[in-house]
Amino acid sequence: MPSELSRHRGIPGGYARVMVLTLVVQLVLVSISFPLGELFTTTPLLHIDAAHHWYEIHLAAELAQQGKLVGYDPLFAAGYMGGVPFNTSARLPALMAALFGPMVSPSLAFKLFSFGCAVAGPAAIPAAARTLGLRPGVGAMAAVLALLLWWASPVHWYHTAGIVAWPFVVFGAAWFAANAAEFVCGKGGLGAFLMLALCGAALFLVHPLFPLAAGLALLPLLLALRRALIPRRLPALVVALPLLCIALNLPWILATVQYPGMASGMQPYQQVVDINMVWRDMLGLPSAGRGSKFYFVLVFLSIWGAFASAKGREKDLAVALLVGGIGTVVFAAIGSAIPALAVVQTNRFSFQGYVLLLIPAALGALQIGRATVGAGVTRYVAVPSAAFGLLALAFFVNEVRLELTPGRTAYYGDAPPEVRGIGPLSNWALDQLRTQTDPGARVMFEQSNARVHDGAHMAGYLAVQSNREFIGGAYPHMHFANFWDNWMFWRTADGLPVERFREYLALYNIGWMLVFSDQVKRSIAGMPEISLVAQRSPLALYRVN
Repeated sequence: MPSELSRHRGIPGGYARVMVLTLVVQLVLVSISFPLGELFTTTPLLHIDAAHHWYEIHLAAELAQQGKLVGYDPLFAAGYMGGVPFNTSARLPALMAALFGPMVSPSLAFKLFSFGCAVAGPAAIPAAARTLGLRPGVGAMAAVLALLLWWASPVHWYHTAGIVAWPFVVFGAAWFAANAAEFVCGKGGLGAFLMLALCGAALFLVHPLFPLAAGLALLPLLLALRRALIPRRLPALVVALPLLCIALNLPWILATVQYPGMASGMQPYQQVVDINMVWRDMLGLPSAGRGSKFYFVLVFLSIWGAFASAKGREKDLAVALLVGGIGTVVFAAIGSAIPALAVVQTNRFSFQGYVLLLIPAALGALQIGRATVGAGVTRYVAVPSAAFGLLALAFFVNEVRLELTPGRTAYYGDAPPEVRGIGPLSNWALDQLRTQTDPGARVMFEQSNARVHDGAHMAGYLAVQSNREFIGGAYPHMHFANFWDNWMFWRTADGLPVERFREYLALYNIGWMLVFSDQVKRSIAGMPEISLVAQRSPLALYRVN
């Protein structure tokens, strides 16, 4: 007779239906938001970082046509380092465009990548539950919670902001960690280990922070399964597996080590240090564009899972993942206080803590359901808990509906449709660059942390489409000659002496300035060699005579 564990893992049983339904539901939802009809059109994804990734993919494809893995793009900084290895969050679509271009354009490569990551992401959670030997009902509940988390939390913001690879590898890390933990407990042999290494290497290729995400997911699982660990398999997990993953990624790793790129200094994103973020997020009090009300639901259900589950594997997993999830949230909130950790932008790991709570929360939801039909004191706690859970389910299903509604005002991610092409301000800027400038001099383009150019980092897209050289970098906070938010040559525009500014204009052969901030406009207003060419608020194009 097959064991209980083997029945739970059996493909013909409940888990096959759970996985298929999860993928189908997510496919339908993503097809509405994207929408599906835009998947193979020439219209690019351009929201927030997606525009920058379009540029990076385009550069990688151009270099590949010249037979180069890496190279310099003269459109930025008189030679901007790029190529497949330098596409930190879009390395896989850059590789697709490099290998299959021009048949696969930069727009198509990134759209296929974005669509595929969104469809596959939530399915990693029930897959992890199956690997851990949990009942199909746990996997089904975890899948429901994973879908809600994907759409009604910052996960959806990350994805629609063009930071596509990160949420995908965080969900994928849960599945990878489950398989790694089971391997150390004796599941599978050499073939399973090699497949694990291939999957780890692939996820590492997708995003360079995958090893840290995988480590945060693996530690609580090893704690939960500590009594089943096989010591002689630990060296394979701790030494051989990382080395294999690194070895399979050596081409891009060596390229980035040999050519470190053009960035000088650290980009100050997602490095807030505030321990109060922990309790605010756990109580479901989103603020300043972060957090989600759904986080409280996961914490509430996870506590039920940790304390109401009977002793055994389920309880061990629930307790360990609850502790690991809270620890990850704390790491995200205060990790950047350590400079060596700040470079990984620790705030980005916040939602991973709640991904780790999905399985404990699923166990908790099922425990509540059992307790409502039981007897004793637990039933009196379970009945209101069940009522709360059903109300929360209805509320967040409606939140998902709102995420799929065009033109809404309250949302986590960008309002659909995700694929909508270039915006009016950027289109005006592109037209001015094409008609009012020429290749004889460079353009000093003011970038924006607030993304005034139709909500996107458009410098790379505009430079490529206009075929004009920009003196700054393709993204804010890159190097000395970058220009963003009234900040130029490492100081504010009004703090830069006029004569020094004139020297830089001549040194960098700057013939035009495309700016938006009032401070810059006031600073250059008294310079007779700079004249206004055209303007459309807040943008203004100036000529340097």
